[in-house]
Amino acid sequence: LHLEDWMVESAEQLQVVKYEGGEHYGPHLDGGTRRATIYTYLNTVPRGGSTAFPFAHLPITSKGIENVTFTRECSEHFNCCSPSCIATNASVCDQELADRAMTGDVMTVKQMRHCLQTRGRETWTLGESGMQVPAKRGTAVIWFNFDPSIHGFRDELEESHHCGCDVEKGIKWGTNLWLHDAPVIKWAIT
Repeated sequence: LHLEDWMVESAEQLQVVKYEGGEHYGPHLDGGTRRATIYTYLNTVPRGGSTAFPFAHLPITSKGIENVTFTRECSEHFNCCSPSCIATNASVCDQELADRAMTGDVMTVKQMRHCLQTRGRETWTLGESGMQVPAKRGTAVIWFNFDPSIHGFRDELEESHHCGCDVEKGIKWGTNLWLHDAPVIKWAIT
């Protein structure tokens, strides 16, 4: 893996992570001041352990698309690796929620969930989304947490939502290398 000078100068200390059978890391953004993330698999996991990006292939930020959300299945078990975890158009359901609130008719969580799964998918026009990177030794995946063409602090890219899928068999070892816009001040404890 070739790292540019700015990557080396702005890197946090390498973090080694271990996930055992049944463990995963739920959907999140790396954000903060972390411009980019490099995740590397140190071993091949016999089954499971992929890294999933439910919003991959969606031009949410570049096209200024609003009201794209996950279905409830993505966060219900804090796991965005489920096949039923899909991106959906929340516009029609948000409007129904607002309309019902104006009349005093409360929309339940169950009703919103059903709306997102049905009407949200019926009005979806952005094509298929999502991808998973299999847990294979030596594989590295890099993603930007912010628009790489802009320097400094800004909004996180929704497209960078990701999670670590359940390790179904074996153990998963990996590393996180987080890169910042500016050099990281490294403190030594003596």
